[in-house]
Amino acid sequence: MAQNVGGAIPSPATNIKYHDERASLLSQAEFPAKIPTIKGRRVAIIIRDGFDATFVNAVKTALTAAGVVPMVIGPRRRPGKSSAGGEEQPDHHFEAQRSTMFDAFIIAPGTEEQAQSLASSGRVIHWIREAFAHCKVIAALGPSISVLQAALGSLPNVTFASDQSSTDVVNSLGVITAGQYGAAGAKVDFASVASESKGFAGQFDYSMSRHRWYERETQGLTKQVAF
Repeated sequence: MAQNVGGAIPSPATNIKYHDERASLLSQAEFPAKIPTIKGRRVAIIIRDGFDATFVNAVKTALTAAGVVPMVIGPRRRPGKSSAGGEEQPDHHFEAQRSTMFDAFIIAPGTEEQAQSLASSGRVIHWIREAFAHCKVIAALGPSISVLQAALGSLPNVTFASDQSSTDVVNSLGVITAGQYGAAGAKVDFASVASESKGFAGQFDYSMSRHRWYERETQGLTKQVAF
């Protein structure tokens, strides 16, 4: 500390004994839930014109049924246009909310144009990096993975799904990606909160049930993110 503020560096005191002991009951990690749950969590669903409305509606329905509070976040408060021509009214816009107000967020899949537009938004990049630094759960599907890569691609140990045609899920320290979402098991998948779940929604739910991914801190990744 003295070195950081330009002060004289004191000599080590000989009468101080250092230890590796840690006081208990001072961390959330000391109080794991007996039964993993996501009830009461707040989840942001990030959209921009060109988003997949079927996915957004399915996620909102499934999360609400699980006791989660989903909110759609867009670049503006007026309705956004889906890739199929429909509309979705955002609950908030990027400038009016911050990632710190949510436990997790998903970047909705959509067109390549949507992904490019989101990746070029400084506010969206800020959302991602801030959430990552706060050890929160982040997820994306298909073309939207490129948005996460734009924000976090330079970090070591953070990997992303690379096959756009595959439903295989990559969970990299609570950053969850997949090329596609297997809709066949969507209902049971979203209801699953277990580490052994293989589906996108199941991994997302399990990651939320952990609340935070503190491994990002212990691996020194959070201090590498500017936000």
